[in-house]
Amino acid sequence: MSLMFYGLMTGGEPGAAAGGTDLTAGSAARSAENTARRLEVLEQRVETLALLALALAEGLKARAGATDGEILDMVNHLDLRDGVADGRLAPAPRKCGACGRAGSSRHRRCLYCGGESLSEIPPGSVESLLR
Repeated sequence: MSLMFYGLMTGGEPGAAAGGTDLTAGSAARSAENTARRLEVLEQRVETLALLALALAEGLKARAGATDGEILDMVNHLDLRDGVADGRLAPAPRKCGACGRAGSSRHRRCLYCGGESLSEIPPGSVESLLR
């Protein structure tokens, strides 16, 4: 398509659409910065979890005399809690204190009775480091 025809299609002079390029570039730059920040946070979290795992493994070896094989068996057992051996930990369902039914970890209220007493993960607990 010729520049002249493009100008007629966009309602402006040839090259008039170039101003939008700055907005797109600015938006892309902000998106890249946000992604870089999120990556830093995730890398820090991975490092924290790796340190926690190492500390727990070393503690089990030193205090309980566990072997590497026993620790790996425990990891595999925990991995299978959600029914899938995929190296991932699925969030444990929360129970409603009012009706006793399992609730979604994504909701603060019970989906069945509307109760606000879903069991929470205590702050400062080892499990809170995993979430």
